[in-house]
Amino acid sequence: KKNMIVATAATMFESDDDEELNNLRFFDIGHVTHEDEKSSLIIDCLNSPLASFEEACKPLENLIDNIQTKVYIIRQQQQMGNHNCVCLVPDESAAIQLYTWEWSPHSTCIYFILNETLRHPLANSVLWYSYLKLLLTAIDKLPPIERCTLYRGIRLCDLSGEYEDDKVYTWWNITSCLQSQEQMTSRIFLGTHGTRTLFQIDCYSGKKNPLSQDGDEVILMPGFHFQVIGKLRSLDELNTIYIREIEPSSLTLIKPPIIATTAIAVEEEPSLAPEEVKKKHRRKSTLTKTKKTFKSTALRLIEMSKLSNECADHILEFSNKKLSIDELNLSLNERLTQKITILNLSNTNLIKEK
Repeated sequence: KKNMIVATAATMFESDDDEELNNLRFFDIGHVTHEDEKSSLIIDCLNSPLASFEEACKPLENLIDNIQTKVYIIRQQQQMGNHNCVCLVPDESAAIQLYTWEWSPHSTCIYFILNETLRHPLANSVLWYSYLKLLLTAIDKLPPIERCTLYRGIRLCDLSGEYEDDKVYTWWNITSCLQSQEQMTSRIFLGTHGTRTLFQIDCYSGKKNPLSQDGDEVILMPGFHFQVIGKLRSLDELNTIYIREIEPSSLTLIKPPIIATTAIAVEEEPSLAPEEVKKKHRRKSTLTKTKKTFKSTALRLIEMSKLSNECADHILEFSNKKLSIDELNLSLNERLTQKITILNLSNTNLIKEK
């Protein structure tokens, strides 16, 4: 069996900059999972009763250091009016707060251990049933986002070879994303240099996390099903993988418990009026156009990347420089005998000589 690269948040542990390790759950990307593979932990936790926050965390005492102290701190913060969400009951808010709480070492955080367990269920996975049931229930009740583009990535690793064009994959871990590409590529996230992988996600099932510190976090449920629609390798070692969320083709693909309940409720709704049917078709048409636009944009970017790579010897580089118009004209005249494919004048300060 072909060996797969496993890229998790542990990839970043070698960094000495603590500020850059505060958001590791956004980089916790495990091995790729094909459609016919399922997480037994998700399936089994569906049968667990919904417990209180304290009861759900009690089985984790042997897995998470000082778990009861962390539970106590979260409850104290809630009593002071912190980390509460109007769409959730206190137990649900507490479950999300514990999941997103990052401490050192990061390999002992809830999100890290839980996602590793979701990807590779072990004999002690049963200890997670109650907490996972409460957490999934809470995430499902978070405000949904409209169809949008999300971003997620990892440093020091190129995952392009793990995701083949047009292939379908499933992420069984809980996935934290950002809505801002600028924020994801900032210094405290992906950064601006070195080998990096960025996932640009066309998504319609994300859940907005109002409890996150920056307010920009969107969470994807386990079982996120997607297709790779393109890849782009830029000149600054940023490898972008364009993916689009799709409906699972397998009827046996397990969804979180609250989603299943919601689906039943929708089926019981009365038939739509003719005008509502027309609106529904218009929305569907808009989504179809969005899909085509997203893919065509990705394909254009890929073609541009190929052009840049093929013509790297024919790039006239003046970015971030200060030069006079006469100097620019002189440089262009000197290169007239050579085919110039790209003239880069980004952030160039052109001055007119006296």
